[in-house]
Amino acid sequence: MLLGGSVSGRLINRRTNRDGFWANSIGFRDTMNLEVTRNLLARDLQASDPADLLIHVFEAVVELLSIEGNDFTWSRWSHADEALAEVRSILARMKNGDLPERTELAVLFAPTGPIQEVSLSSGWADVFEKVSERFDHAAQPLWGKG
Repeated sequence: MLLGGSVSGRLINRRTNRDGFWANSIGFRDTMNLEVTRNLLARDLQASDPADLLIHVFEAVVELLSIEGNDFTWSRWSHADEALAEVRSILARMKNGDLPERTELAVLFAPTGPIQEVSLSSGWADVFEKVSERFDHAAQPLWGKG
């Protein structure tokens, strides 16, 4: 089974491992649970409420940023605690019905944004790409074209 997606116009394919979640080029830590992220990536986007999908995206980001050994060197965050505090704060606001400005959230998912930088340095860039696609899918109906 192959999953595909494009980054800068090139197709990336990854083989799925025995439980249906793909491994990236460094063997994406097969021992990691990442249940929230798996569920997000398996979610039917067409049947998803955009606000609920956005919350699910941020729950997956918390899970990914919590991976032990992540490298925050190239991000704006010094360490995991700083990254998690920011993302959890945004997540808490959304769960309380406060939709932040699009730019506040979009900068986190932008190319060379802090989440992408951590993902590239830590070996889960392929997963970030898929999570970012779900962010874009949720953002369009919530804020319109950006």
